[in-house]
Amino acid sequence: MRLGRADQLTALLKERCVLLPAGERFLSVRQIMAEYNVSQITVKQALDRLCSAGMLAARERSGYYIRPMSGRKVAVIMPHAVDGRLSGSFHEQYESVIGALKEAGLESESVFYTGDNAEALLLLNEIRADAVFLIPFRADDFSAPLLNRLMAHPTPVFLLFASPKSTNCRFADGANEFAGTLAASHLLINGHRKLAVMVSEPKLSIVRERVDGFLKTASAFHVPVEVLDPEIASGENSPEKSRRFFVEYLQQHHGCLKFSAMFVISSDPANEILHVALEHQVRVPEDLSLITLGRPDKGKYNLTTIDTRRHEIARAGVRLLHDYFARTPDAPMHIIVTPEIHDGKTVLDLNAWKSSGSGSDLLNRTRKNGERSDIGEEPLHVAR
Repeated sequence: MRLGRADQLTALLKERCVLLPAGERFLSVRQIMAEYNVSQITVKQALDRLCSAGMLAARERSGYYIRPMSGRKVAVIMPHAVDGRLSGSFHEQYESVIGALKEAGLESESVFYTGDNAEALLLLNEIRADAVFLIPFRADDFSAPLLNRLMAHPTPVFLLFASPKSTNCRFADGANEFAGTLAASHLLINGHRKLAVMVSEPKLSIVRERVDGFLKTASAFHVPVEVLDPEIASGENSPEKSRRFFVEYLQQHHGCLKFSAMFVISSDPANEILHVALEHQVRVPEDLSLITLGRPDKGKYNLTTIDTRRHEIARAGVRLLHDYFARTPDAPMHIIVTPEIHDGKTVLDLNAWKSSGSGSDLLNRTRKNGERSDIGEEPLHVAR
């Protein structure tokens, strides 16, 4: 579709706006008419649109001025479930982003899509905002041509909760592989040497990175890991499917586990795993230690969690946005937020159990089941 004169002028003037610091006086109507060879009506239409978008502020008898960050509008584009509701992880991401924008005094507009990332790019043409925060459904679906189109868009686009391989992208994300490393390290420090990891989410790149971090760390210390994979697809109820899978697993193995600790990729499935364990007389953490991803849990079971600090990732996106509009010299193109561990009550310290003699009950029950126990072996020494 061919753009009208006012549309073309608006796009050109928007590019000028983002290059100027907040509070600076913009071109006058006469200057724009002369420079772009357009009529006064066309100029007024373009300036009115930029004022409506929050990029310019009109001052009576003075002219137009670049609005500060607090007056800018950010569109948040993100996927939602087929039924129109945000899924668990996307809901937390959305709340974090909206909260961070509100903290910064920025206006936000939410736009949702149900298809792939190409659909999200099409939505960019309908956005009327100063910047876009894009939360992709699958970060690994961004091909090089798609990323180039994204970064070439007139409205600045910032990817959140995604780490594209291109260095030309503006993005904020967590250290996903390190989250898995942190989970494995915590279990190793606590004396566990027979581990399991449950792939309790669809196999997106972010999930693969977390699993890889866990497996690499365990492998470095020659610790075996059993990978439990319920084969969860996009759009499926991951907590319920994880629950059914673990029920069947316990039934097939007659309630006998060959591992002492499990890393479950997300907290809702982890809660289901915990309930299944208790229903089958598998005590947590005495028989099975659980660690998962999520915010600190101070509920009934107080899960040990790796906090990916989603709100800090959203705040990092706002910092990138501020640097962009302020034209900060040598500003980074991306920010990676390091996860933190929150020690709850679902990981047993086997080192303490062994030294106190409390592990005798577990040792006896394990021998009765015909399994070799790791109780009594020398603990691994993992650098904290």
